[in-house]
Amino acid sequence: MAGGAGHPGLAFGGVEKTMSGTAIGAAIALGVVAFLMAGVMPLLLGALNDAHTITVKQIGLAAMSEALATGTTAALAGFFLQARRLRLLATIAILVLVGLDFSMPHVSGNGVILVRALSGIPEGLLIWMLIGGMIARTGTPARWYGAFFLSVTITQLLLTTFLGVVVLPRFGVAGTFYVFAGLRLLGLIAVFLAPNEYGPLPSTGTHDSLVPPPRGWLALLAALIFIAGGASVSIFLVPLAHQAGLDFRTAHIAQSCLIAAQIPGSALATFMAARLRHMRVFAVGGVVTLCAFAAYGLGPSAWVFIGATATLGFIGIFMNPFLMPMSIEADPSRRAAVQGGAAELLGLAAGPLLASRVVSEHDVHGALLLGGCLIVLGVFIMAMLHFTRRPMVETAPA
Repeated sequence: MAGGAGHPGLAFGGVEKTMSGTAIGAAIALGVVAFLMAGVMPLLLGALNDAHTITVKQIGLAAMSEALATGTTAALAGFFLQARRLRLLATIAILVLVGLDFSMPHVSGNGVILVRALSGIPEGLLIWMLIGGMIARTGTPARWYGAFFLSVTITQLLLTTFLGVVVLPRFGVAGTFYVFAGLRLLGLIAVFLAPNEYGPLPSTGTHDSLVPPPRGWLALLAALIFIAGGASVSIFLVPLAHQAGLDFRTAHIAQSCLIAAQIPGSALATFMAARLRHMRVFAVGGVVTLCAFAAYGLGPSAWVFIGATATLGFIGIFMNPFLMPMSIEADPSRRAAVQGGAAELLGLAAGPLLASRVVSEHDVHGALLLGGCLIVLGVFIMAMLHFTRRPMVETAPA
């Protein structure tokens, strides 16, 4: 069962009992800084493609390089870094991100791919601090995951509207990156309010191995594949719109509706986290996702395209927080949970990378078939883990 009720592996009281609301909010804010560009990345890369700065294949490679660097950094941090001196680390990460955002308008082609890859390193550190640091140590991880994504989606909706109405028409895509740099600087305020360290995980001492057991690795693989399925399609939003005979404005409206739909999706996940079984969420959500992919493939009208995109936004963000209790059920030691954010980010990299092998400048429908297969495989592995689970004995915090 998701949340903290109904499963002994999830009953840990968590760091939220020892942290103030301000500290929790600041930790979430740092995660928002890391994810700031993620929600509008398909729109930005699509705009760069329309401006002939990058090709269609480079859209996937740019998204892949950033997500791969982010996920790898978060994974390595989870294995080798202690959750200490976090404020200094967060300050350095934000300042590096600001510099890279300022450089984006001055690169093209493979330069875009390189800058996005370098941006993934500080973003991965910030994600590790939130997901591997705070959320993995909470008593109700799906709830806090949902709260994080709710914060991200509200921020991205406001940002997408501002970019589309004010920045893009007047300053072009280059101006958007200067806006991101300024917003990242504001994240320094959260640095001084966030915790400077976290305690050990509930069932392992500070010096215990942080390597997950086999079932934990399988849970991480399921999360990676599932996320890759969605990412292999969503990153090609603009080319999919063009292939259906729709213009960039329609793609922008669809992206705005996707982010808007994520707000009720993440809010519902936050409030229903302790009431829903994650396996049911992924089974139903997987079917809905496949239906939306199918709608894309039928050459839809503008309204159907927008509706399918909004549906993906709602169901995708609703399902995402339940990946954490899925991994905790498979590995109650939470060693897999610490790496959960890294696995999802690597999925965001794997999806576009695989999709770049099955799309061309004039046909991106191969990404739909690929995405559907990955969704089915991810849910299959989750079901295997769920129905072969063994009763767990609760372990007191170290």
